[in-house]
Amino acid sequence: MDALCEDKIAGTPVPTINRPKFPDPQHWRLLLQLNTKDYEAGDPFFLNLASDGVGYAFISRDGHHGTFLWSR
Repeated sequence: MDALCEDKIAGTPVPTINRPKFPDPQHWRLLLQLNTKDYEAGDPFFLNLASDGVGYAFISRDGHHGTFLWSR
């Protein structure tokens, strides 16, 4: 569960309880996994993905396309 609270660069996405449908790993790679940020957390930016949301940025294997999804 601690992995859900950490931001992540590359690797395997950590799903939320709602188990989002990630893009096909044969064609897409995880670029970033970001959790909701608020002004009081001391983070350098604000990211509103709902109070408990997680955002996932993927890049195509050829590096020409990207997609983003978020889940609670």
